[in-house]
Amino acid sequence: MNDATVTIVTPSFNQGRFIGETIESVISQEGDFLLEYLIMDGGSTDNSVEVIKKYEDLLKGGGWPVRCRGIEYRWVSVKDNGQADAINKGFMASKGETLAWLNSDDVYLPGAVEMGVGFLRKNPEYGMVYGKGYNIDEDGLVLEACPAGKFDINSLAVTNFISQPSAFFTRTAYLESGGLDTGLHYTLDLDLWVRIAKRFRVGFIEEFLSSARLHREAKTVAEKHALKCHEELIKTVVKYWGWAPANHVFGYCLEMLKSRVPHAVRALPGSKAAMVLCSLPISLFYYLWLNKGIRLRDMKMLTASNIKGIFAGWKGSRDAMREGRRS
Repeated sequence: MNDATVTIVTPSFNQGRFIGETIESVISQEGDFLLEYLIMDGGSTDNSVEVIKKYEDLLKGGGWPVRCRGIEYRWVSVKDNGQADAINKGFMASKGETLAWLNSDDVYLPGAVEMGVGFLRKNPEYGMVYGKGYNIDEDGLVLEACPAGKFDINSLAVTNFISQPSAFFTRTAYLESGGLDTGLHYTLDLDLWVRIAKRFRVGFIEEFLSSARLHREAKTVAEKHALKCHEELIKTVVKYWGWAPANHVFGYCLEMLKSRVPHAVRALPGSKAAMVLCSLPISLFYYLWLNKGIRLRDMKMLTASNIKGIFAGWKGSRDAMREGRRS
């Protein structure tokens, strides 16, 4: 393995619309490192492979300015068993000591890789580091800054404040933590963060390193995935903390109710508020059933701003959706 090499893996499937921007954000990174970039395409049927080949040709022909020690650009386009499987295969075929993955609709900000690699080089006792991140729309416009702060493993139970594309970790941390769980589809990042944090120190960089794109086809934004996303989130949190936080329970119950209400009814004036109100008693019952009581930490979440967010529409549900964000 080479501590001068950073490996970035991009899992992709039919993301031809966005993957060019993702690739450019990786191969434009500057710094004192060798960049190993692996694109694991799942056999796309759109123009993804055409876009991937375009940048391969640019790099081989010297038509792209390289601003680090060098770039090794590799890709495959074969059917896989999902995102976690593709990323795991990419990491196992790589040689970098610093690892990260960047989904095919997300982008790095300038200097992101240098800051991630630099932190882990200077602090060898750490197994992982993350920075701040933005959420952007389909056109790349910033919607909001993702919540982020110094690492606290117990706070992860309530909010996954680690923006996945802003995270970097060592190969040792990845291997000793068991890699990504291929049985997960929405919370694979949260699950890995917890397992790494149980074995290694986790650092925080107070800089924006990436932008995560929220669009209609993203798995944790698309309505068709909402209920499964919430269900997997609760299972993951209960697995590690033995507790289902109130915000996750509410998000799940709201999505469960929404899935049972016809679209025509949901379009009626006042339907959103009505579903929120109906979800509250269901959430209370489910919360008590899961937790066998009430947690003090959940009582502290009953602030005026949180309650206002719930009744304003979908804030509670939308925040819970982002816990395992994944395209």
